[in-house]
Amino acid sequence: MKSRILVFILFTISISLIRAQTDFRPGYIITNNFDTIQGLIDYRGDIRNASVCVFKTSISTEPITYYPADIHGYRFIDGKYYISRIITKEENEVRLFLEYLVHGIADLYYYRDNTGDHYLIEKEGENFVELTSEQVEIYRGNKKYLKESKRYIGLLKATFSDCQEILPEIDNVKLKHNDLINITSDYHTLVCEGEDCIIYEKKPPVVSISVAPLLGFNYSKIKFLIFDIYYEDIYSDIDLDSDYSLIGGVSLNILSPRLNEKISFQVDVVIMNNYFYAFSKQENTITNEITYNDIHIHLSTLKTSLLLKYTFPKGKIKPSAFIGLVGDFRLKSDNHRVLERQYESTVHRYDYTDIPLGDNSMGVQTGIGINYMIDPSRILSLQCYYEYLKGNYSSKILSRTNNIGLRLGMYFAL
Repeated sequence: MKSRILVFILFTISISLIRAQTDFRPGYIITNNFDTIQGLIDYRGDIRNASVCVFKTSISTEPITYYPADIHGYRFIDGKYYISRIITKEENEVRLFLEYLVHGIADLYYYRDNTGDHYLIEKEGENFVELTSEQVEIYRGNKKYLKESKRYIGLLKATFSDCQEILPEIDNVKLKHNDLINITSDYHTLVCEGEDCIIYEKKPPVVSISVAPLLGFNYSKIKFLIFDIYYEDIYSDIDLDSDYSLIGGVSLNILSPRLNEKISFQVDVVIMNNYFYAFSKQENTITNEITYNDIHIHLSTLKTSLLLKYTFPKGKIKPSAFIGLVGDFRLKSDNHRVLERQYESTVHRYDYTDIPLGDNSMGVQTGIGINYMIDPSRILSLQCYYEYLKGNYSSKILSRTNNIGLRLGMYFAL
């Protein structure tokens, strides 16, 4: 019960911090009168950036929320540039902040919603053309296959039809940022001599990977849940001592800045050695026999966790919160029980290896952390975590493990 309360508290704290977090970056808004106002803009993901702009003139002022109808556009300094435009979505006209990717003879725009990525191209005096590629069904014999229509290829050729030289190049274009920006820029260069197009798009890497060696400290507590008659007499009242141990391993952090700069996947692989001990004494008042049980559990464990992590982006010191799955896999175990029966001055000793502990256990991990950016390629991270794992020796013999720990890592960008 206590473990579940701790998980709930850590998870609630994490969610509260995430909701409260903002990321104001230098930028400016452009009013509907085309006046420019410098200040700070809350930087969010592509979906939110398309629908709202939260702006304040300085750190100490209250933020103001602008919608696409309220302003002409906004831009982050040396970063993304959005302008307010009316487009057609599902036969309805809506006004959005479109990310301006290329400004030239043909303008290229981008936005993201719950259905995915959308690219639009526009030539002066003409309507928006959305570049799409749907899956279509094709049949070969009696088998049905799905194939990308690549409708955008034909749309690009129609849009750039006044430049025959670029048409063969279009066949190799993929429906993604770099390809569309490059083809639009090439088209402008070919049809407009002496005037360069403007590429506004900031190019973050598609995937950013960093790796860290880990060192840490772990507190573990194991409890048995016994529903087997043979083992119940031995282990039902056993209270194993807690274990304090060092951990070491490696961590991999995988981030896609194109999708979201704050959410990443963290994969940790660590090795830990545990020793659990318990002693029990039972006295039989009828036979005057005393029974002693010494239980020793030595474990060498490989622990793997797959976590979803949210890192608050503001400042050099960045808090984080994470939650995910964790598994313990026994590399080596040396477990035994020493039973001594004493009757008057006679003692009989027995050694057993029947400790009901499974080869692996699975559970959940959650926690919070602090990240200190030494420089763009090195980040020092300290994380506090809690784990709750379940293991099965059989359908009637279960184990429950609670882990609390700290781990320190130095992440290096690859």
